[in-house]
Amino acid sequence: MPPTTWPPRTAICVACRTALPPGVPCPAGHGRPASLADDGRGREALLTAVWGPAPLRQRLREMARAGAVSGGCGGLFDGCSGCDVVGSELEILAVIVVLFAVGVLVWCAVMGIAALVRWLRARPRPSGAAFPGAASGYATGRVGTVVLSTGSLARDPLTSEACVGFAGALEHRAHWWNRPVTMLRDGATIGFDVVLDSGERVRIPPGPLIADLAAIPATRVDRMLLALYLGELDPARDTADDLDPFLCTRMRAAPIRPGDRIELLGPVAARPLAGAPAGGYRDPAPTVLVPTGVPAIRRLEAG
Repeated sequence: MPPTTWPPRTAICVACRTALPPGVPCPAGHGRPASLADDGRGREALLTAVWGPAPLRQRLREMARAGAVSGGCGGLFDGCSGCDVVGSELEILAVIVVLFAVGVLVWCAVMGIAALVRWLRARPRPSGAAFPGAASGYATGRVGTVVLSTGSLARDPLTSEACVGFAGALEHRAHWWNRPVTMLRDGATIGFDVVLDSGERVRIPPGPLIADLAAIPATRVDRMLLALYLGELDPARDTADDLDPFLCTRMRAAPIRPGDRIELLGPVAARPLAGAPAGGYRDPAPTVLVPTGVPAIRRLEAG
C-alpha cells in the first residue's frame, strides 16, 4: 500500500533549524541533527541554540511572568484620595509625601524602561543558511511537471492542502522594525515523479524534501493546524516548562501538487527502473533519474 502520511521527522539541525528523519544528516553539512524524541538532550541543545543557556531562559521566563515592574506602583497611593489634610502643621509632611511619591515614580519608570530594554533584546537567535540545501542546491535547468506516482495524496500539515510533498518555514517577527527570524524549516514527500521538459523522468522517493522558499510569500499561521503540526515534530512541547523553540508569527508554505512546475536543484544519478525487464547489449535497460542525497527543489509559477 502506498504511504499516505509523511515520514517521521523528529530530529532537527540546531544550526539551520531543518527538521529531518532520525539518522538523516543535515543537507547543508552542519553535522548530526539533534533528536527531539530522546531523553531531552536534543531539545536542550535546540533551546540553547535558539534562546541561550538554561539560566538565561529562566530569567526570561521570570521577566515574562512578572510583567512591567511599574505595574504595582500605583497601589502605594491607594486610599489617599479620601485624606483630609488641614492645618499648616502638616505642610512639611505633605511635601515629604510628594517628594517620596515622585521618587517612587521615577524609580518605577527607570526600572520599567530597563526591563523593557532587556525584553526587547530577548529575541530568538537567527538560524543558519536561508536555504539549507544551498551547498548542493544549485540551479540545474532541470524543469518539469510533477506527476502522481504513488496513487495517493497526503495533507500538507501547514495548509491542509492535498499534495504529494510540502515544504515550509516558520518565522517569528518580534516587532515591526525587526527582521523575521526563521525558527523551523521542514519538508517531506510521500514520493512523486517529475517529467522534465527534456523528456527524462526524475523519481523523488518518499522522505525528506528541501525547497528554496525565497519567492514564497509569508502568510498568517493557522494556530490549530500549527499546534497539531508541532505536536508531531516536538513530542515534549506539551509537557516542557521552558521557552518555545518554534515561536512563530508567520509562515512560508509550498505544497507540491500534481501538475505543479518545479525546478530540480542539485545532482541526480541514473538508476535502473524498478520492474523493467533486463536489457541486452544493444538494448540497455530503461533507467530513471534519482536525486543524490535529500531532494532539493524550487517551485515555479504556473505557465
